Amino acid sequence: MNLKSLVNVMLIGLLFGGGIVSSRFGIGQFEPIVFTGLRLAVAVLAFAGFYLVSHQRHPFPSNWRLWRHSLLLGTFGTALPMTCFIAALQFQSSGVSAIFITTGPAMIALLAHFALPDESLNRVKVSGIVLALGGALFIALNGESGLRDFPQANPLGYILITLSVSCHCVATIYLRKYTHQYRTFDLTGSQILIAMVFILLGASLTMGFDFSRVDLTGLMSLLYSGLFGTFIAFLLYNLTVRDFGPTVAGMSFYVTPIVATLAGVLLLGEALTLNIVIGMSVILAGIALVNYGSRARTLA
Repeated sequence: MNLKSLVNVMLIGLLFGGGIVSSRFGIGQFEPIVFTGLRLAVAVLAFAGFYLVSHQRHPFPSNWRLWRHSLLLGTFGTALPMTCFIAALQFQSSGVSAIFITTGPAMIALLAHFALPDESLNRVKVSGIVLALGGALFIALNGESGLRDFPQANPLGYILITLSVSCHCVATIYLRKYTHQYRTFDLTGSQILIAMVFILLGASLTMGFDFSRVDLTGLMSLLYSGLFGTFIAFLLYNLTVRDFGPTVAGMSFYVTPIVATLAGVLLLGEALTLNIVIGMSVILAGIALVNYGSRARTLA
């Protein structure tokens, strides 16, 4: 991993971690699905502003093949995982949710073995995958929520976060395999636009929009999540996938739980238990093996 990719990974982890904490706060004032849709709407406005200012050099994308890919990525790679993730924050802390994200590199390595010719598995990688997933299972079996008021987790939170991470990993592989010929900015913007439409449409049909509990701090959390946790974070993540591959981009999952756990404890009063620390350590050890195995001899 060179210096540029390392800086990208650190920034992505910082942005996603901060976005998780701000989302955890935001769902106290918004319905989770409404918060997710509005968060994406903020990011869409940022993309629209860019196209408006630089429309001569960077016109709005009109390639129908790009929009076809974006339809899949926006629906199953953005709308579904983001909605599941935000909903999971109702049942567990920012830190616990982010820790489960660290299983992402292991899932990506497993999927990439079958989908990408230059990302083969070997025995060290397999050991790392098993160890990382075992660490997540350890946290789940101990019922850790990371919330002081609800020390025993609701299993629905684990189910939602696992579905979210799985969808995101599949989308990462798809992004690497089928979309390298398109401008990352166009692909990311169209992907987020489609996700926003689906989520806000679903919210309007199922629950409507109630902003009676929203105050200035809620609006600030929404703006931060939209601009930094979505617009910049997704753009930088997709750029890293394109330039350095999905395995390197997945390394950002190391940084995310550290940021989210520390910020959650300091800003939101979330709990940090011994079981959470042990589980996170096991996961990170497994991912380190996956990373080391990337340089080892591949399986026959």
